[in-house]
Amino acid sequence: MDDGADGYTPSSKYACVYPPCVERIAAEEGRRHKSARDRDRAVRNRLYQITGAYSRTGQAARQFERGLEDRLRALDDSDPIEWCADSLRAHASTRERLGVLVEFYGFIGSVCSRASTIADYGCGLNPFALPLWKPAGLTRCDAYDADTRSIGYANALFRRMGLPESARACDLAVDTPRGVTDAALLLKLLPVLDMQISGRGIELLRQIASPVKIVSFPLSGLSGTERARRIGGTAARFERDAAESGIMISESRRVGTEMVYVIAD
Repeated sequence: MDDGADGYTPSSKYACVYPPCVERIAAEEGRRHKSARDRDRAVRNRLYQITGAYSRTGQAARQFERGLEDRLRALDDSDPIEWCADSLRAHASTRERLGVLVEFYGFIGSVCSRASTIADYGCGLNPFALPLWKPAGLTRCDAYDADTRSIGYANALFRRMGLPESARACDLAVDTPRGVTDAALLLKLLPVLDMQISGRGIELLRQIASPVKIVSFPLSGLSGTERARRIGGTAARFERDAAESGIMISESRRVGTEMVYVIAD
């Protein structure tokens, strides 16, 4: 661990965050702040941006985890809408899609209809929408997140669906997975990455080796206010950055509170 992180102990609230991610942030903030108190406050703020603002903690998290096996047994592939909605409700990012669940994932499914392998970057609980839209020939879904609980949940779901347990914890702000898939999802991820390291969102998008990439941006904050511009990036800014980077957007669509972009090589 870098000297800037010396003496830092993560709070129990963020015990689920991938340790190398915590160590990186603690080291970065240790170099910015002279006092351990200021460093620790800054670290907590950044960890909140990554996971705390979205995932349930405490009793709500334990309740979801205790009921996971029952939830998985209750999955009905012939009519998964209510099952998916109930699962996605447990994460703030996916909870925002409940009003347009069929429309949103119907669009994702139409873009990925021929994919046999998919990657979900910054997955959260998004894999729990797979029963609603997965391509008929899906053989693997690689899922990545800094929240180790989400990774455990995703692998449990993949087992239930007969897919490989291909979810793993990752610090996407500095690491780009090497896997190649037919399609990649980066849903509401780029603003979070850009809050960590400026320009990282576009960089990751360029590094991902998938011919089809689906990117989305929130058009409002978690409180429902139009404050997306203050959480690291906006859809309009992404369009400018993509054009300047030579990234061609083949399709765009507003669905609910998200702007969705399709990038096809």
